[in-house]
Amino acid sequence: HSGDLSLLLAGPETGATALLRGRPDSTGLVQLALREPALRIHYAQGPLAGLGDANLDGIPDRISAAREAALATLRLCDRLGLGAPADDGDGELDIYLIPLGGLARGYASVEGSLPPGRGGYGFVVADPSPHLDEHSFRAIVARSVARLVLASRDASAPSWWTEASALWIEERANGTS
Repeated sequence: HSGDLSLLLAGPETGATALLRGRPDSTGLVQLALREPALRIHYAQGPLAGLGDANLDGIPDRISAAREAALATLRLCDRLGLGAPADDGDGELDIYLIPLGGLARGYASVEGSLPPGRGGYGFVVADPSPHLDEHSFRAIVARSVARLVLASRDASAPSWWTEASALWIEERANGTS
């Protein structure tokens, strides 16, 4: 899946992967927090962000789409018995909607693991830019959330298993990618 940097992050540490593994700077970003399930979506606001609000509900359309894709994925994972992404300490799954300049659609980054076990926690980054159609945008959010759910079970699982499983979850939660 072109534009998805998650496989790059699964490889050896380089300057680029170190940069991507760190959380984006949320200074100046608006945060939308949801309780059930606990999500926090970080995004830029204003005319330069390019986020429209077609239904005039006060929440930009891409933020609503990210929320819906994440919720559908989390609900499916719960029904499948996979649970939720591991908690990084704040009780929320963080999703950063940051323009990536068309170089990538997004990624999931596993930051660390919580003892006991092999599970890891992390965050999602997705490009909300209008160059991505609605379905592709929802797909990258759904697949990235699925990766974090899978990482919470085993952060060291081989990519051939994680990627195929994340794609399977994404397709069922979001439709064919």
